[in-house]
Amino acid sequence: MSAPATEPTAAAEERVAARAPCPNCGAPLLGEFCYACGQSKRGLIRHFTSIVGDFLDTVFNIDSRTLRTLRPLYFKPGYLSNEYFAGRRVRYVTPLRLYFFLSIVLFLLISLVSRGEFTGPEEGGSGLRIDGSNPAEQLVELAPAERKAKLDQLEAAMAFAPTAAREEVRREIEAELARADEERAAEATAAKPADAKAASKPEAAAAEADKPARDDEEPGERKPSITLFGSKPWHKTDNPLLFSWLPDAANGLLNDEIEVLIKKAQKIKDDPGPFVRQMFSTAPQALFLILPLFALLLKFFYVFKRRLFMEHLIVALHSHSFICFSLIVVVLLFQLRNWLASAGEGFVAGLLGWMIGFAWAWIPLHLLLMQKRVYRQGWFFTLLKYGCIGICYTVLLTFGMLLTMLVSLVLL
Repeated sequence: MSAPATEPTAAAEERVAARAPCPNCGAPLLGEFCYACGQSKRGLIRHFTSIVGDFLDTVFNIDSRTLRTLRPLYFKPGYLSNEYFAGRRVRYVTPLRLYFFLSIVLFLLISLVSRGEFTGPEEGGSGLRIDGSNPAEQLVELAPAERKAKLDQLEAAMAFAPTAAREEVRREIEAELARADEERAAEATAAKPADAKAASKPEAAAAEADKPARDDEEPGERKPSITLFGSKPWHKTDNPLLFSWLPDAANGLLNDEIEVLIKKAQKIKDDPGPFVRQMFSTAPQALFLILPLFALLLKFFYVFKRRLFMEHLIVALHSHSFICFSLIVVVLLFQLRNWLASAGEGFVAGLLGWMIGFAWAWIPLHLLLMQKRVYRQGWFFTLLKYGCIGICYTVLLTFGMLLTMLVSLVLL
């Protein structure tokens, strides 16, 4: 009985001995890494393209697993989570790394495409570019002929839209421009008597100019004004915000910080760019903090499923990764549609508009199907819990956005 067992063992030992030895310790190599010392079989003395591939795999996990992960992430609701629970993990990108990579790409992409501005020919620009801004605010300073030219460009860029819709947009912009012109004319008319009155009283103007500024105000600076409680505006010394349970030093620091925040908020009206960029850099961290709270929601609504918290966290990571990837798709389609519309490809731009609509509609439908396939409950309870989780998650997102805005204002 011992002979048959000895022969395979001897053959296996011969095959091991025939393998190439590890350059470091001399043990036979059985794979990509030495089982004795752990040294990798692959060093840096090889083709550069292979090294680049290893770098991308190490930093971003970009290899064949990426396509193998993104395809079911977008088109197969709940597939990745069920595969992970079944133990088939090595063939896909890990949930945490997938979420981090997609969230960084999303916010970087949004920050790049959300800078709306007007660049005239004198600045080397190509005209009007609208990315979430008000066209009338960009045209109000132009002469009537320049306004008409820019409106014609805007209407040409909207060639994919129906004629009635383009005419309606143009009428609204022209009406807003007319209101702005009336307001400016009224302000100019009202300023004339005030200027005449100031000119007739040089002594009063000189006295007002020589009036000493408050200790907490700088010359020429707008006075911070905000009403926290009651009808009297907040002021650092005249009407501060005080908490009886805080010491005087803490109340003083609190009001100092309120004054700084108000001044920053007033500067945002003139130049919102730094604040928007700070929000985009802070939003990923805020969204990451919401992830465990969302997992707790899933744990609460599916408490009788007796799943571990980490299982719900995996579902939360995959669902948020899907949302990030879907928003990336929407942003890219939106930019491509605008580019084709400006190039005169109205039909293709119209098709892309329909694709954008389908991409938006796929987000809630995908999350519903994912919840159904992962937790395997009937449609009635799935829809009921889906609605309740959606309401709670909307509240979480609202608080997350407010926290993001506050933190961005503090860090500005």
